[in-house]
Amino acid sequence: MSCDKFEKLFIKESENELLSHIQICETCNLEYKKMLVTEKIIKESKPYFMTKKRSKVFINIAASLALVVVTSTVFLNNSCITKIAYDESVSTAAFPVDEYGLVDIQ
Repeated sequence: MSCDKFEKLFIKESENELLSHIQICETCNLEYKKMLVTEKIIKESKPYFMTKKRSKVFINIAASLALVVVTSTVFLNNSCITKIAYDESVSTAAFPVDEYGLVDIQ
């Protein structure tokens, strides 16, 4: 005995009509039980995917912050290191310097 009313009632009609038909029809009752099992499995797996997605977001934020810290330190301290290295090399060599701070070669 095959019944094709389950899908129509499930989609279009109210829940009361569906439940009353499920009590009468054995085929639709089995289909409804399969649907409940599927719904339970989906509800169990949903938190796993949400936590996985949330952890990816936190990893991306942490990586971005680490990148900002590293690059800002490199860019900000680069000019200081260059200035110190340049001043030390000029002072140790004791080259004559013109009024613009450039080495005077004559």
